[in-house]
Amino acid sequence: MVPNTQHLTLATEAVEDLVTRAGAARDLRRGLLAAPSFEHTPAAVKAADQSNTDALRRYLDQHGWPSEVHMGTAASRAATEIALRADRDPLLQQRCRDLLAEAVADQRDSPVRWAYLVDRCALNQAEPQIYGTACYLREGGVALRAVRDPEHLDERRATVGLGPHREYLDALERTSTGPARGLAALPPVEPRTSGGHR
Repeated sequence: MVPNTQHLTLATEAVEDLVTRAGAARDLRRGLLAAPSFEHTPAAVKAADQSNTDALRRYLDQHGWPSEVHMGTAASRAATEIALRADRDPLLQQRCRDLLAEAVADQRDSPVRWAYLVDRCALNQAEPQIYGTACYLREGGVALRAVRDPEHLDERRATVGLGPHREYLDALERTSTGPARGLAALPPVEPRTSGGHR
C-alpha cells in the first residue's frame, strides 16, 4: 500500500496537472474567439477537452474527488470545469456530479459547483436543468436553457448559494460582448462572495 504522505504527493502533482490543463483549455477558447488561428481551432479545443477528460478520469480512479477542503479551491474548480466540458463522456460527468455531491454533504466542497454539474448532466440527458446555470446566447442577450419548474427557480438557487437568476443573466450579459461573447456558454464556477451559502 502506498504511504499516505507519498499518496498525497502524487495526488498533489496530479491535481496541479488538472489545474494547468483547465487553464490551457480556457486559453484555447479565448484564443479561438479573439483571433482564430492554426493553434486555436475547434478541433484543438475538442482534443484538449478529450485529453483533459482522460486525465480527470485517471485522477478520480487513483485519488477520488479533489475536494476544496483537501486539495484547495483551484483543484476543485479545475476538476469541475473539466467535467463540465466532458460532454462526450456523460458517464464521467455523472460520476463527478455524484462524487461532488458526497463532498458537499460532508462540507468539503462548494454546492455551487455541484449545481453546475447537476444542470449539465440534466441537459445532456435531454432533461431541463434544475438551478439555471446553463445559458445560451441569442440575438439581443443571454437566455437560460430549459429549466424545470421556473416559478421556483430562485428558491432552488438560494439553497445552493446562487443569487437570483436575473442578476446572473445580467452579469453574463455584461461579460459576453465583443470577441469574448461565446465564453458565456460556461461562466466561471464560483460561489458568491457575499450572502447566501457557500
